[in-house]
Amino acid sequence: MTDKRRKEIFSDLENSELAVKKVVEGATEALFLKKPDETSWSMAELVEHIIMVENGILGTIQKLGAKAPTERVVSKIDDAKIIKLISNRKMKVDAPAHFVPKGVFSSKEMALQAFGAHRKGIQNFISTTTIPLENIGFPHFVAGMLNGESWFTFMAGHCKRHAEQMSEIK
Repeated sequence: MTDKRRKEIFSDLENSELAVKKVVEGATEALFLKKPDETSWSMAELVEHIIMVENGILGTIQKLGAKAPTERVVSKIDDAKIIKLISNRKMKVDAPAHFVPKGVFSSKEMALQAFGAHRKGIQNFISTTTIPLENIGFPHFVAGMLNGESWFTFMAGHCKRHAEQMSEIK
């Protein structure tokens, strides 16, 4: 990964992290923990879901990277389109069962600390990995084939999507 590409990914991830922090910090504790209705997730559950999805993506990248892939994988869409597509709240998507939150956060502080630590781990991975991320690819059911670098852009778009959802709850 080039330094320029790494900076672009860091910027996208940082912007999405700030969006989540801003909306969460602006919510009352009660609002943060309350489900808007029986079929929707609370803000606490949305933060948990973001972490679960990103951990799943990172785990897949690490697993595939262990096989030392050598052929470049071209993502089907560019970064701007990934962010636009994934953050689009008009398109409704049901999360796979393994990414449905379990309700692990009992406070805003707990969720924000976990989210911040999680994102530091993602940033550390991107900063230190020797895995050729451009040679790792696996498909997303909406975005199509994405390479390892594009999956980090996906994380930013997914996070932005749920930051907007949290804003709707407010």
